[in-house]
Amino acid sequence: MMRACLIVLLFLPVVTIAQVQSNWKNQLYETYSHDSYQRYEPFQQVIDPAHLDRALLGAAIFYETNKVRVAYGLKPFVYASSLGEAAQGHSRDMVKMDFFGHNSRVKGKKRLIDRLKLVGLYEGLFAENIADYLLYPLSGQSYYPPSVNGGYFSRTYKGEQIEAYTYSEMAVVAVKEWMNSDGHRRNILDDKMNYLGVGVFPQIFENKDEVPHIYTTQNFASEAAQ
Repeated sequence: MMRACLIVLLFLPVVTIAQVQSNWKNQLYETYSHDSYQRYEPFQQVIDPAHLDRALLGAAIFYETNKVRVAYGLKPFVYASSLGEAAQGHSRDMVKMDFFGHNSRVKGKKRLIDRLKLVGLYEGLFAENIADYLLYPLSGQSYYPPSVNGGYFSRTYKGEQIEAYTYSEMAVVAVKEWMNSDGHRRNILDDKMNYLGVGVFPQIFENKDEVPHIYTTQNFASEAAQ
């Protein structure tokens, strides 16, 4: 499931998310490409919503975005840590401040340009994609929730457990959904944009029957402070 427009959210209690030691370091962007990134084994791990490796998922989405760019004959994006920092902050703010949109509720970060200035980007062209996705492959399909089903999601009553996506699977889903949306697609395929940073943050509810979400932000720029 993808949501890519401003809507009103239900006020449901959420779980506090702990910071997780990441398997991904920024220098690895120089080691892997969109063709080779899946050789890095952590990308094949099933996502644990309560211990999401945010940097790892952001990297997977970055590489899957570049895979699409190259398929359309465009140069791949260059990773920019500044854009990643801005994107990560916006995804976190959307969860923490309970909103979904390009205009932030956080003072000093309302507009995209405000958020980019905070990371040293003042000139050039820029754009932003946002969305939130289910962390399990449940969209549009019936399922049994944990409260009536032995503590896990399944298609049939107490049947085989439905696992969350792996990091690479989640990235494929995210980019595919953006490419199915005209505005988001234009940003991904804009040949004037050269740099990309991705930020993600999970929304996990105290009610275990509520499917966890991942809030995702892509920040694009023609120029980027590294």
